[in-house]
Amino acid sequence: MSELRLNTDGHIIKLGADNDVTLTHVHNTGLLLNSTMQLQFNDASQNINAPSATVLDINATDEIELNATAIDLNGTLDVSGNSQFSGTITVGVDDTGKDVKLFGATASSYMLWDESANSLLLNASTIDLNGTADGLILDADADTTISSPTDDQIDIEIAGADDFTFTANTFTALTGSDVVSADYGSYRNRPNVNPLIINGDMAISQRSTSVTGVGNADSGYHTLDRWRFSEGGDNSTEFTMTQDTDVPTGKGFANSLKMDVTTADGSPGSGDAMFLQQRFEGQDLQLLKKGTASAEKITVSFWVKSPKTGVHIVELQDSDTTNARNVSISYTIASANTWEKHIVNFPADTTGALDDDNANSFEINWYLLAGTDFTSGTLATTWEARTSANRAVGQVNVGDNTSNNFYMTGVQLEVGEYTSATIPPFQHESYGNNLQRCQRYYYQVTGTGKGRFATGNFWDENDGDVIVTFPQKMRAAYSLSYSAVGDIIITSVTAEADSTALALDTSLSLDAADVRFTVGSDIATIGHVSVMILKDSGSYLSFDAEL
Repeated sequence: MSELRLNTDGHIIKLGADNDVTLTHVHNTGLLLNSTMQLQFNDASQNINAPSATVLDINATDEIELNATAIDLNGTLDVSGNSQFSGTITVGVDDTGKDVKLFGATASSYMLWDESANSLLLNASTIDLNGTADGLILDADADTTISSPTDDQIDIEIAGADDFTFTANTFTALTGSDVVSADYGSYRNRPNVNPLIINGDMAISQRSTSVTGVGNADSGYHTLDRWRFSEGGDNSTEFTMTQDTDVPTGKGFANSLKMDVTTADGSPGSGDAMFLQQRFEGQDLQLLKKGTASAEKITVSFWVKSPKTGVHIVELQDSDTTNARNVSISYTIASANTWEKHIVNFPADTTGALDDDNANSFEINWYLLAGTDFTSGTLATTWEARTSANRAVGQVNVGDNTSNNFYMTGVQLEVGEYTSATIPPFQHESYGNNLQRCQRYYYQVTGTGKGRFATGNFWDENDGDVIVTFPQKMRAAYSLSYSAVGDIIITSVTAEADSTALALDTSLSLDAADVRFTVGSDIATIGHVSVMILKDSGSYLSFDAEL
């Protein structure tokens, strides 16, 4: 017999000595194995059975393989043991995802992919990345990561380089990285406690708040402390140099340096140059590491309001006689007579260390105009031995019209390279601290209506000296100046008289000056106390140790 046929629906095949296993034909459905039995393969441990009306069990000793292009499970899949998937697991289809929830061993602890929110939620759960080299990979090319390579440390790597680390109490920006505030710029630690630029906010002006005729072969300090006007050649341009109140709005500055053109020259001579300058002691800039393999880049930042659009030049100058090196960088004014903030970056110089002393070693120059001797070459955008033709190439002529006014304030010198987004905020000082730093270079006593400021002794009836104590140790040997010799009044116990001669004692102290005087009449005897007085508010006595 080649086949067994049961041609009537509902036929039953009974198996076993006591007919305990039955197969029943169900019309248009299949065969029904009685509920207490199972279909076995190889041995009793590998079987398919239905322990209840709604449950189907598939049992195997080692594994069950389902081989198909796709396996569609409609309903809940309950896996009570370990599961291993060697391929990709996809839940849902593109744009029609499903929630995926993974429970932990602790009650109410789970991880949920919420398809409606497109987010991964952790409820009383953690992600353990211990031992993974890259941790969380955050971009397509896998070079931006968050990881924990060692215990109690988190590393953030961006573009393949370690940038930041977190430990228990420390956040570290590694070399070449920075922490930046959108409001306040970089939080990078400055190597300098005080601003490197002195009086960068233009607040101190001991000499005068305004001087006319600046530019007539009179390089030097005229108004604002530490700000020098420098010129070369025989240019006829003249300015009124003023401490002004025109400042960029809302930036924390009350004063600016103003250069008002009063005599214009539209065609400077070939050897002409005029610029604003700040000079530095070499000992104050050793932190630049100039002349070493570790030399630092330099950033100069400032607010400027120029009457001329176009190219302006800022120059760094190593003034030590053994070095004589320069580098110049241009900045471009976009809108005339408008406050603009400019950030100028200078390269490091590995040649020529700055002298470690109190002499002039370094200068920053802001050009106002320059003749062809300074503009006919190629701008020296890298450090080079001083070549005049390369110093101010492209510089506009600020002095070509008497309606021109040039302003500057908020000047800062920073160690390192910064952008407009990362430049740290201006280091505002108290007026007193700013003034004291300026008084290292220049100290002026100004009259307030017979104000007494120094005492001493008479040597005879009309000669003697007084000691003027400085509020700050002077930089170096100083010179004495005064408004007029007759503005200095000397008093004794019984009388007073105008001085007719003033001079410094030759044995100079940097902490105090011994000022010798002569008066025009006999007003004292030997040993009488002498008091020096300034006659009125226009009178002054000054001591100059400028660079």
